[in-house]
Amino acid sequence: MKVYKSSRLLLYLFTTLLMSVVIGFMANKQYRYIYNAIPLYLSYLLIVYYEEKEIISITNLTKFLIILVSILHLAFGQYFNLYEISRYFDKGLHLIGGFTVSLFLYQVLVSILGNYLNSRLLIFILISSVGITAGVFLEISEFVLDILFKASNQKSLIDTNLDLIFNVFGSSIVAFRVSRKY
Repeated sequence: MKVYKSSRLLLYLFTTLLMSVVIGFMANKQYRYIYNAIPLYLSYLLIVYYEEKEIISITNLTKFLIILVSILHLAFGQYFNLYEISRYFDKGLHLIGGFTVSLFLYQVLVSILGNYLNSRLLIFILISSVGITAGVFLEISEFVLDILFKASNQKSLIDTNLDLIFNVFGSSIVAFRVSRKY
């Protein structure tokens, strides 16, 4: 029951932080960033829903990392404009984000597949591949948003390639750590 309470606490924390960021976006007339907050929050609600239905099992650490990456992206990256100000913020966020997404997807796969994941090599390949693929889809999404909305999520080919490299690093760290446990 303690896990359930801490999971609820994380949901309340995320809701409070996200509402604060959205209010800040509205106060600064940064309405376009609110559209980033909505799918992040709905995705988190889906995680909580599926976990309560006992379809998946996600650790509180992973949920905390999801919240951290979301708030870093919305509050620090967009609200405080660190994507433009800092040369390193985006790369660090891709590293942490790649790590978090890989860890989350691994836990989803373990919830679904159970004991079929019994080889260190298979686990390493699976986790790194899923995390890297998620990073590729993120970059494709940024490209599509740039085309559709004349945004500038992708600054250059170097920026995109470095984002992909840091996603690979983050995914590989999780793959290495998890596969060593077996």
